[in-house]
Amino acid sequence: SKCGYRSQVQEAHDTLMKDLRKFSLKGGTKEAYQQTLRIMVENSFKNGMDQRKRLSDKIEEQHQRLKNARNLLLVGDIDGADYKEIKTVCNETIVELEQQLILNEPKTDVHVKDIVNQCVSRLSKLDQLFLNASTAQKRMLIGSIFPEKLCFDKSKSRTTRINSIVNSMYLIDRELQG
Repeated sequence: SKCGYRSQVQEAHDTLMKDLRKFSLKGGTKEAYQQTLRIMVENSFKNGMDQRKRLSDKIEEQHQRLKNARNLLLVGDIDGADYKEIKTVCNETIVELEQQLILNEPKTDVHVKDIVNQCVSRLSKLDQLFLNASTAQKRMLIGSIFPEKLCFDKSKSRTTRINSIVNSMYLIDRELQG
């Protein structure tokens, strides 16, 4: 080739497989990742439930404020125009909070453990996933691990950046393996 170097397909494939094996989870770290990810997802779900509780409390505060304004109107401390203004503001706030509550609706049919186990299982065998994938799936897999340009030079690959999650998992896995 004009550039002076043209990589053989098999050589590039072997280099890529070596890199994918490097990023695959090894041994007992698979179970540690499953447990850690499950805890993180459950905490995220718990945080969503806490957010729903806060929104419900705010809605209840607005209902109480409206009730207090109604009592003030009945005893004559405020006039009808003031009550109407308070009622309008409270109702608008209630509608807005209820919309946020609907958007924060938890997904009850999600089986966290199964999803986490499936994800970690796939991460533990990236090289096998690559071997059995279609061309489009291979591109997607490589693109998700190496989001920027991936270059092959003799028997090595180079990239300017590796997906931060995959890289963090690799570093943790390497430390755990010793």
